[in-house]
Amino acid sequence: PRSNDGGIDIFAWNHDEFRLVQCKHKSQANKMVLSECVEELLGGQQTYQQEINKVKGRRRILLSVMTNGNLSLRDRLRGRPHDVHVFNRKEIWEQLKRDAVTHADLCEYRGRRCASRKELLDRLSSVV
Repeated sequence: PRSNDGGIDIFAWNHDEFRLVQCKHKSQANKMVLSECVEELLGGQQTYQQEINKVKGRRRILLSVMTNGNLSLRDRLRGRPHDVHVFNRKEIWEQLKRDAVTHADLCEYRGRRCASRKELLDRLSSVV
């Protein structure tokens, strides 16, 4: 949702995985992002756990932080027991080199963005 996202910025799924993502942006790319991002991600997982359990089926739940900055070692260690994968600027850039994203792709994804938490929960309930 555009607001009140409960700590999760992106819900993504395919046949094998259900990924929860927390995104953090820094205006200076090599700076540390807020240390709360791992806590927000884990809290978001708790917030949506009941809905996720209803729809995840056999999908693995994956937790990710995406940032153009960096996480401190302390934050990376905090996420490790929960298998939080951190995608920093370098990893995102390498992925974009492999899998180009067009303006049309961004417009399509923007069109799928939920306007409210209720819409998100409705969409999650339709996952099979």
